[in-house]
Amino acid sequence: MNATTIATIRNGSFSLLGLVLLGYALAVLFVGRPDPMPPWVPGLAGALTALVVTLISRLNTRAAVSVAWDELTRSEWARSLRGGYWMAVWMYAAFGLALFNDIVTYPQAFAAMGTLTGAAPCLLFLRAWIKGRV
Repeated sequence: MNATTIATIRNGSFSLLGLVLLGYALAVLFVGRPDPMPPWVPGLAGALTALVVTLISRLNTRAAVSVAWDELTRSEWARSLRGGYWMAVWMYAAFGLALFNDIVTYPQAFAAMGTLTGAAPCLLFLRAWIKGRV
């Protein structure tokens, strides 16, 4: 497998994980229940993403993997993690106001914030991929 294929599989896996987590959080908020679908779905999506990314990195040549995980990719992932952190910090304020105004319940806020915190870096990385940076 070449570096482009490895990067495409990695980026696609991270993107799908972010979309699954975002979908779960939106379902929590729109349905009004903390478990709008089986709660193991986000966990399974994360485990599968970790498995796929690890396997494609371990089963290919060191040269191809080092090209796929170059400095720009690692820099963009670090930037995505930083952005995800700040999104999570701002979510505390937003969900605090929603809890104060009885818009959401504590179980809903816990489920939505947990999955949105995981989705944020993946979706920011997806944005970098769409922009052509990774």
